[in-house]
Amino acid sequence: MAGTNEEWSTSLGKIVPKAVIDTNVLFGYKERNHFWQAATEGLYIPYWSPWIIGELYRTLTHDRIKKGHDYQRISRESKSMMRWMSPYWMTADPKPPYPHPWPNPRDKDDLPLFDAAKSVKVEYVVSHNADDFPPNHEFDGVNFVRPSAFFNLIGYEPIPE
Repeated sequence: MAGTNEEWSTSLGKIVPKAVIDTNVLFGYKERNHFWQAATEGLYIPYWSPWIIGELYRTLTHDRIKKGHDYQRISRESKSMMRWMSPYWMTADPKPPYPHPWPNPRDKDDLPLFDAAKSVKVEYVVSHNADDFPPNHEFDGVNFVRPSAFFNLIGYEPIPE
């Protein structure tokens, strides 16, 4: 099966974890670059979804317009980002019916992260929205972690800039 852990391994033959990376983690260039770097090093398998990509483009475009960037620059930067990220990012594209989330989720707009995670059987969702995580930061086999905790789990040490 394409995209399963059995097909992905490091040069050492070690099975690596899979993770859905939330938009808020990918928004900033430096953090996005660290997640890209860890993926290129074979430390984990990153996933995003049409929902995440759409939200990322919407928020980045809004931010760039506020900063006064023109359309050509925004377009050029967007295309560049996709060229360097897409070779490493797998896509989760869940279709209804979606899995039932934990009881009383705080932010229903974050549920597509869980849907994506369940559709491709990842072990982790990485997000800054810890307040929106399920109780005990785990639900139905999916662990919800902050970026720094995920980097610790996979043994990635971001180089200070």
